[in-house]
Amino acid sequence: MIDEVWGSGMSQPAGFADKVAFVWKVADKLRGHFKPHEYGSVMLPLLVLRRLDAVLAPTKAEVLERAKGLDDSAGSRKVLERVAGQRFYNTSPLTFVTLLNDDKHVAASLRAYVNAFSPVAVEVLEEYRFDDAITRLDKAGILYQVLGDFADLDLHPDTVSNDAMGYIFEELLRRFSEMSNETAGEHYTPREVIRLMVDLLFAEDDEALAGERPVRSIYDPAAGTGGMLTVAQHRLAQRNAKAHADVDPGAELRCLSPGQLRQAPTARANQRPGTEHTRGAAQQRAHPRGRTVAGPCDGQGCQRDTDQCQLQTASWIA
Repeated sequence: MIDEVWGSGMSQPAGFADKVAFVWKVADKLRGHFKPHEYGSVMLPLLVLRRLDAVLAPTKAEVLERAKGLDDSAGSRKVLERVAGQRFYNTSPLTFVTLLNDDKHVAASLRAYVNAFSPVAVEVLEEYRFDDAITRLDKAGILYQVLGDFADLDLHPDTVSNDAMGYIFEELLRRFSEMSNETAGEHYTPREVIRLMVDLLFAEDDEALAGERPVRSIYDPAAGTGGMLTVAQHRLAQRNAKAHADVDPGAELRCLSPGQLRQAPTARANQRPGTEHTRGAAQQRAHPRGRTVAGPCDGQGCQRDTDQCQLQTASWIA
């Protein structure tokens, strides 16, 4: 049944290999300035930053216009999120591309651009200790070159879907983990394993999911790179083409946070579940047809992470 359902529908997205190869080639510029096990701490936040820039590009002008005269209150942040159409935004007139216009002050421009993101995005980049990476790249004289290469990387959502972005991120994470003598499985669950988990999750739902408007909420309390929610979306769509699985717009950002790669018990792990119809958190918690899928154990502190996931899941269904 599994082979019949999945077929080739979950094959690697188009352009996946090219994007990975591109970033891997850029990483060669770090040779002699960074140790191999440090490459990921530079390449991954730059990948995240480039993605955020591309996602916000369509509404950049509207956000800048609306931001005029607004303070930094919670209410103003909500307004800018609505204008951006995302759970994050950036109020700098700079973009990833235009910050390269002044090659003499590129480090300062990059920092100003990063600090102009909304708090949730800034926090993600801070977890990577990105400011330290900027300093080291600048002192090595390769900051401009590396940024210039990433500026040529097209990560616009029209070109790279959320699904493809997950694949790219996971593959680079795997490669950089190997360079650090770590096991990639400590950070994410392989897609083929997730497919089996999701298939088992909905094994008895064939009849229910064949309806006109099936409703299933999916919760991952240990959300890392977001693979489980993405695969679950595909699974629901394959079961019923009329089902529209949607994920909180901020979920992808939180899944690219390094804190999510190792820590289940954080607020950002509580991303809105993937579901056919976007509903409020309270409605989701009360929904009787929810499903939980998670892989909390990273081989270190396994019992701790498992216990935390159980607590979060109990809170969700309460």
